[in-house]
Amino acid sequence: MNTSYKRGFLYFSALAVILAFWGSTPLIATAIEHIDNTKPVITLNGDAIVLLTLGSSYTDAGATALDDFDGDITNNLVTVNPVDANLHGTYFVTYNVSDAAGNAAEEVTRKVIVSPIACDADRSEKADVNEDGIVDTQDYDFVRGHIGCHVSDGIPSCFKSDVSGDGVVNTSDYVFIRSQIGCEVNPPNTCDPERARKADVNGDLLVNTEDYDFVQNNIGCDVSMGGDCATSDVSGDGVVNTLDYISIRSQIGCNVEPQEVAVVEEEPVVETSSPRSSSSGQRVQLVQPAAVGMVLGASDVRWDLLTPDERAELLAPFRIQFLLFLQQLQALLHR
Repeated sequence: MNTSYKRGFLYFSALAVILAFWGSTPLIATAIEHIDNTKPVITLNGDAIVLLTLGSSYTDAGATALDDFDGDITNNLVTVNPVDANLHGTYFVTYNVSDAAGNAAEEVTRKVIVSPIACDADRSEKADVNEDGIVDTQDYDFVRGHIGCHVSDGIPSCFKSDVSGDGVVNTSDYVFIRSQIGCEVNPPNTCDPERARKADVNGDLLVNTEDYDFVQNNIGCDVSMGGDCATSDVSGDGVVNTLDYISIRSQIGCNVEPQEVAVVEEEPVVETSSPRSSSSGQRVQLVQPAAVGMVLGASDVRWDLLTPDERAELLAPFRIQFLLFLQQLQALLHR
């Protein structure tokens, strides 16, 4: 092969390689764009913390998994659920998944607490210090922020944290809350006429935060002294404490119906004279005429609503008997 032919072949080969590379550049770029190195994302269904009463049933709410390249890969989730609702303890349900490229998602967990204590409505309401409708670890956190404070300091959040009612926020409040972990609290806006009336300690016919203030001003007072102190004892346990705050909280926003004051009309009292003696020494008992009891003692007669003529008509029999009575009295006195 001569030199000029060799050179032409090399030039042609080089040009072919260049053209081939140039034409495949979009394909190379496309391949690079679709390299998958992004992790899938797992999202819990339901709450991250579940509280159960011992012996109750548990059905896990599950989770979903999405990948930016593979889409919905929820069916590939690997779930480990060790929860035994018949055994007291704290359990963790775990969720894991990987996409087609082998990228593993961050593990997601659900905490399940099985409590051995039966719920008590009054204790649960008191233990729910953050007022979210359920007694949980967040109530621990609320109390922890007030450890050492005294109810007498007048700080509302300290007042709420003293769930044990001993006047100071301490570990006994943790124990009280723990006894109701997992218990739901009745909605605080369920108005009860009788409870609302007691909770309206300031008497403005509406249960609101002003009633809290009223009670706080009487913390530790002697209920037996009556007055505002007795009014503040909403729970009726003989002492003004956190339980009174809870009783008020359960009726916040409720209106109070004004009580009707019954007017009792006193029946007319007819005095009779005492026994006396006649001139002959004989004791004489003056007896009230029957008409007096018939007319003045009638409970269904409203004298203030009668006209003078009506009154005279009703008293006519009395006048006749009274005159006869006077005649008898005069005869006795002159014996």
